[in-house]
Amino acid sequence: MNHLKVLEEYLLKAKEEEKSKGEGPPHPAISGFWYGKFLQKVFAEGGVAKMEGIGTLNLLGVPINVHVQDGKAQLAKCHTSLSPNVYRLIMQSLPIKCCHDDDYLDDHLTLDWSFVKRFDLSADYSCLVSQLGVLAAGVHQKCFKTNKELLLETWKPFLNWTHHPEIFIDCFNLLFSGCNDGPHLSLIVIAAAIERSLGDVYLQVSNASNCPRHMKDLLATKELSQLLGAEPVVCLKCLIGPPGGLNLRNVVWHGFAAQDEIPIEYVTLLLVLVVSLGKIIQNKLDASSLIHRPFVSFQNHETIINNVLPTEYSSSDIEEVVSIFEDSYFILPSILPILKSAVNLYKNRRYGHCLCLLLPALEHSLRRLYACCNGCHERILTAESATLYTTFDEILSPVLNDGITPNALADEIGISNMEMLMDILMYPEGPKLRDRISHGEVDLFTMSHALAGHVLSMCLSCSLLYCVNYHIKKDSIIDKVSSNGMKYVSLYHPSSLLHREMVSLVEELEKWKEIETFNLTEEDNDDGLPILCTTLHSNYPTALLQLMDSFPYFHTSDSCSNLLAISTSLSCFHGNSALLSLIEEVWGIPHNTLYSSRQKMETIGLLRRIINNLLNTVKQVADAARLRYNLYRRKELRSRQRNNFDRLLSRKS
Repeated sequence: MNHLKVLEEYLLKAKEEEKSKGEGPPHPAISGFWYGKFLQKVFAEGGVAKMEGIGTLNLLGVPINVHVQDGKAQLAKCHTSLSPNVYRLIMQSLPIKCCHDDDYLDDHLTLDWSFVKRFDLSADYSCLVSQLGVLAAGVHQKCFKTNKELLLETWKPFLNWTHHPEIFIDCFNLLFSGCNDGPHLSLIVIAAAIERSLGDVYLQVSNASNCPRHMKDLLATKELSQLLGAEPVVCLKCLIGPPGGLNLRNVVWHGFAAQDEIPIEYVTLLLVLVVSLGKIIQNKLDASSLIHRPFVSFQNHETIINNVLPTEYSSSDIEEVVSIFEDSYFILPSILPILKSAVNLYKNRRYGHCLCLLLPALEHSLRRLYACCNGCHERILTAESATLYTTFDEILSPVLNDGITPNALADEIGISNMEMLMDILMYPEGPKLRDRISHGEVDLFTMSHALAGHVLSMCLSCSLLYCVNYHIKKDSIIDKVSSNGMKYVSLYHPSSLLHREMVSLVEELEKWKEIETFNLTEEDNDDGLPILCTTLHSNYPTALLQLMDSFPYFHTSDSCSNLLAISTSLSCFHGNSALLSLIEEVWGIPHNTLYSSRQKMETIGLLRRIINNLLNTVKQVADAARLRYNLYRRKELRSRQRNNFDRLLSRKS
């Protein structure tokens, strides 16, 4: 059989399919998705056993590399996910030749603002970008001609204003290392860190209680303009501010740019700008007196997610991971180098930096799926100033922009994968990992393997859906990712939190047994404390069951209703272990938590408030009973306190 002819036949069918999914010629990444779908179908049906002479799927069947011309399969050049205007601004704004007559840096190797003052600051950002390109090229050339050790030694004092100077020093070393991923990773890290540092400065000089959430809003504050001056703020706005300029922060953090689409000159300029801001701030403020907000801790989240999905990958596992990424058409060829860099960072135990690459790459790949399955091909490209980016908020939303049409992504990747994504990225009480890392709220150097490994497993779980002919070895790490992913249950949906809170309540009730072991002396003439605790110990489970039974949420299936009916009809419910088993059995019944109705969420919210109030009451009563009992035994209670305690002990129901 001529395998290439079979491929051509299915690619032509894919061409027809893509036409039915949207108007106008689709982006090549859209075409590739449907090509991959058809290839997957061919392999599944045994139509093609082996692609002889073609190579891996990521060279042929992946998204962007194959197109049909004159009825033949052709390899195409990779296409960018940057819109034409954004691509022009970023990739074509640098001068072909750098002018050597200007001194872009002063004696401290920080920016010479006299050059920037020549800019027409009233012009549009798009016009300012060309002038900024000249500055970036000149600064980069000057820095890379300067001795590296001298440069770093001169800059270090001017980094003390930042919340984490080591972050910028690390980026300096990475940028000057000559690694292919240096500019891209440095830009991602610097953009997040400078936002956090500027936020700290803003809070100090404004005495405001809250910092603007978005970089563009932070740069628009009058307090920063007055402190830093017009020229530095304009440079920041052009580089990492709103969409009218280069908007490099959003371009990289939302996964639009490939590694080779970030000119190193702009990253060098941004790093020099951080140092130059330090010099300005040092002259106006005492950098040592700046109060920096503490980093967010993920310790509780790491405990919750640990081993829900595989989080530890050995060297041999890493090779298998890379193989999956290469064979899956979930990953565009332009994004593959970023994922390989992320995997290497994981291997080198740089887990925070690993996440800085994994999360944007995941968003890029999911945005492509979102655009494909919802027929909105234009959403795959970067936004212009007049339109919004397609970000995780939109990608994981229950409906499209019209507020009516259901988002087809959940049907495409499955409920379990959607729950994984919602847990880590969206749910309010989850880690909201991308938001917190991208806004500089996290110490990248102290991140553990748990979260990085979990997100890596999430990427693998999605990638496995789009592997054409990959055989999963039994009991391998990939097998564990696949099996655990298919049975994944939300960890941070409010119903899951309610479950854990109910379990905590029962466990707290178990501690009351310790109080029951107290032996009162005969002269105390009262064994009321054990009776009180026994009464509460037995009545709380019954009350808890009756509470569960009173809400429609727990009657979503016959089996759940039957369990509650049997349990609440018992005259006495003995033992918290039985109650705990019942709670686990109720939550073990399959129920959909994704995109829950408003009524359901209100019910869960009310239940959580009740359970938490019960939990507080149980703890307070137990603590008070222990304390009063000890005082009672030592005869240290005043008359009124003793009478109150006697009345408490006399309440046996």
